[in-house]
Amino acid sequence: MLSPGTTVALRVCAVGLRPEVPVVRLWGLLGERSADYVRLRREIQAAAGPRLAAAPGHGRLEAGGAELRTGDLGLVEVVGLWYRCCVVSHHGQDYRVFLLDEGCTVVTSAYYLARGCKELFRLPPEVLGCVVADVMPSGGPKVVACGDAPASTWTVEAMEFLSYLHGKEVSGLVQEVMTPQLVVLELPQLVAQMHHLGLARQVPSSWFCQVLRRCLTYGPLRNQLKLQPPACSPVTSAVPQLHRVLLSCQPASPALDYFYPQLQLGVTEPVLVTHVCDPHRIYCQLQSLSQEIRCLSDTMRHAYDRCEQDLSPTVGSPYAARGIDGRWYRALLLELIAGEQDQQVALVIFVDYGRKEIVTRANLRHLPVECFRVPVVTYPCALQGISDGGCGWSPSQIDELKALVLGKGVSACITTFNSFEHLYYVSLYGENELELPPGAPPVALMHRDLASAPVGGVRLKLGVFHDAQVSHLRDPSEFWLQLHEHHPLFRQLRQSMWNFYCDATKLDGAGWVLQPGSLCCASGKEDVFYRAVITSVLDSGVEIHLVDRGNTEIVDRCAVKELLPQFRELPALALKCCLAGVSPLRGSWSEASLALNPCTAVTVRGGPVAAIHNSKSSESLPAQKCESKENLPISRRQNYVEMKPGSSYGGQLEVGSTVNVVVSYVENPSNFWCQLSRNCHDLNTLMAEIQEYCKNSSHPPAWPNSVCLAQYSEDEKWYRALIISEVPSAEKVEVIYVDYGNRQMVSLTNLRSTNERFLRLEAQAFRCSLYNLIQPNGQDPFAWDEEAIQAFQEFVDTSSHFELKCTIFALASINNKELFNIVDLMTPFQSACQFLTKRGVARPLSPQKPLVSSVQLHSYYYSMHDIKIGSEEDVYITHVEDPWTFFCQLERCADILAQLTDNISHLSEKMTSLKTLQKSGSLCLAKYTDNQWYRGVIMKTKPNTEVFFVDFGNTETIEKDHLLPLPSDACDILLLPMQAIKCSLSDISNYLVDNVNDIMTENLFLNMNCIFKTVQDDKCLTFKY
Repeated sequence: MLSPGTTVALRVCAVGLRPEVPVVRLWGLLGERSADYVRLRREIQAAAGPRLAAAPGHGRLEAGGAELRTGDLGLVEVVGLWYRCCVVSHHGQDYRVFLLDEGCTVVTSAYYLARGCKELFRLPPEVLGCVVADVMPSGGPKVVACGDAPASTWTVEAMEFLSYLHGKEVSGLVQEVMTPQLVVLELPQLVAQMHHLGLARQVPSSWFCQVLRRCLTYGPLRNQLKLQPPACSPVTSAVPQLHRVLLSCQPASPALDYFYPQLQLGVTEPVLVTHVCDPHRIYCQLQSLSQEIRCLSDTMRHAYDRCEQDLSPTVGSPYAARGIDGRWYRALLLELIAGEQDQQVALVIFVDYGRKEIVTRANLRHLPVECFRVPVVTYPCALQGISDGGCGWSPSQIDELKALVLGKGVSACITTFNSFEHLYYVSLYGENELELPPGAPPVALMHRDLASAPVGGVRLKLGVFHDAQVSHLRDPSEFWLQLHEHHPLFRQLRQSMWNFYCDATKLDGAGWVLQPGSLCCASGKEDVFYRAVITSVLDSGVEIHLVDRGNTEIVDRCAVKELLPQFRELPALALKCCLAGVSPLRGSWSEASLALNPCTAVTVRGGPVAAIHNSKSSESLPAQKCESKENLPISRRQNYVEMKPGSSYGGQLEVGSTVNVVVSYVENPSNFWCQLSRNCHDLNTLMAEIQEYCKNSSHPPAWPNSVCLAQYSEDEKWYRALIISEVPSAEKVEVIYVDYGNRQMVSLTNLRSTNERFLRLEAQAFRCSLYNLIQPNGQDPFAWDEEAIQAFQEFVDTSSHFELKCTIFALASINNKELFNIVDLMTPFQSACQFLTKRGVARPLSPQKPLVSSVQLHSYYYSMHDIKIGSEEDVYITHVEDPWTFFCQLERCADILAQLTDNISHLSEKMTSLKTLQKSGSLCLAKYTDNQWYRGVIMKTKPNTEVFFVDFGNTETIEKDHLLPLPSDACDILLLPMQAIKCSLSDISNYLVDNVNDIMTENLFLNMNCIFKTVQDDKCLTFKY
């Protein structure tokens, strides 16, 4: 039994910190679990049940599964284990429960709850609750004197600091024992550290005792906590007291006795603005009942001015209250503030006017029945279309709004109702139907920081230095930055979200449907809240991308809530970047290359490409220099639209790669154009510069230069274009818009000469086709009917809500002129080929189907060979560069490879007299040192010819007379997918590289078993010997 002055060592398992509650609470265990609780846990697993409800979708409560009420004890299943719990609150089938022996709160459903027998609750809760003594928010001890007055609250930085106590052991002195499971604990080292960091301040014990007393007398808890525990089982006395302390940190949810009629949406009502807190909390009273409300006040004045009542006020009950102006109002009691009973004061809200006041007990009266006959017609409202960006409103902004509307009769157009916050969103109109405030949203109400900060889409100028911090690092080719200039906005946003979502219990289990692509608010490991996008809904949780940090995490479903509109205004603050001018030495980045300084200066080279300037170190990353394309000579402008075979789109679209794309133009499933998602910001910046340039330019393009800027007829904006044909008599030319793919006839007057700087960004659109993966229902593989085109367009439009991936299966051309990529588009749910096949507008094809005569292949086909994540395969290792780059063949494809060898042998005998091709990127047959012929690609021709063997993974120098071209009609050889699978070994430390390399090289062409951990681009493998 603990007593004052006892020294305890507490292993922290939960931290309780809420913005408006000025005390720090910890829950933890005293030492290791005792044998009694270990035995109890085993008994709970054996005796749990029956569940309160059937599985979702299987009906209502089971027989005997009576509903648990607030304060009841029960059992809850969490990840397959049962725990003792106490119900904190519940709404329908959704419950919030406190785990008695773990010290944390979870959100669950009735299916995961059971009552449990009384024997399981004989032991008291193993967790001990502590209040940290003599520490308060850094603003000092303040008492909320009015509903609108700002009080000192905890910051999100304080929450993050305290979250690091999870799992740590703290030692302190018991100052006071409040209940058997709740003590006041002195932790001087923790308090001193928080004070030093500016997160809190140490206060005198007398001050702290007053504040703590007020917290524990929140609502009706003071008298309940003074009750002597009954002499029954220890848990039944300890848990309710612990539960009440938990409730003291929850916002009050009083049961209203007033009647609030629901307003009709889409109508305009004349209202009187009675109170203004901020633009998102304005109280509007229907003018149609204003006279009756004033009469109520007069009736209460005559009844109460000359009489007194002795009452015991109860939080959540309706009363008549006299305000500081001496008038009587209908009120709702929100909070009782500490003091002896005859000196007790209360915080009330005047329901007909919306304002809050502190009143004495002597100025409270019971409301007669007749005062409830007039409904409450004063509604909390928020101005539609105006936002603070999640950063709060300044006093000057609120004062300006009050001057415009407070106490005035206006018209309110009611647009929507937010059931979570019980708010109506309205637009206010004054005389002559002028919107109030003028202009929506008004500049006067814009947050000062938002108005001046360059975050309107977070566009950065080229060549400008920015102080930044690396918020998430994957590798030097993909990392995220936060600009230092945005830190104040980010801090204010996080604080506002924490303040709101700590109290937003109505959002728990509110029936919000989790969908990929939806914006959400997610609580992280530090118990703070972040903005995120749902990327995938899994059985085990939800995968989210944190838009202000850049990283991706998997969190529990209960950690995800809907992101409300006021937190969506500020753009995503994490900027996705890659390091300019470098690439990894051996195809992948080593651990040493991940040593970027977190705080650094960056120069923007172009869109997401950045040069890092480390002020603390001059060391460079282990990488090789890449050829820059910023200063290409005019003679190389053909790269503007041309994509070379084998290295299309600057090497970013290698056959077998998977990239995120945006579909920019659709003609049909065999002819559409895509852009890389990663370059969209670059393109938007370039488009803005082009529009500005064309405003001040009237120069026609210089003939015969075909590169120009052309005005698009539908939106009259200017785009980069290439002239592809002329109509001299009509003074028109046909152009292709190289960043989008569509074509148009354009008048010569709508052409402009381009500027050299507009050519630095390569053409963004690349042509794609589903050709030879699926085929229309007719015989012509390029002739699609209108139904198929509409279905494909539907797939593209629907995929705009998700991350659309594009896998490159081959590179081809039409009549050796028009290059296109044979691809499939994939959402997280299905591919374009699957979608069209299921719709019945296309049929699947085998890749070995012969090509039509007009189509030529410029690469071999890529295949994923139906490999699934987690699947086991027998493989042969065919070539090893290092543990992170090696190639395998599947054992189940041995017969296919044997047939391929025979086909190549027969073909090579017929072609010995043909001349060999010398062009880089050409497909060929090459003779290896074993005098056998194999499929290959010519990688370079000078100084020596090097060939990559696509079915084995090695690159060798080959004599020119050992090369043969592949004829286009050799379908059995040309159309068979490449058999060498590029892989990377998972979970290998650097110091094991040499040993692993030797082992893998010694086991070339030996049969081995492996597990595929990822299936995309380079596969990661775990081998079994």
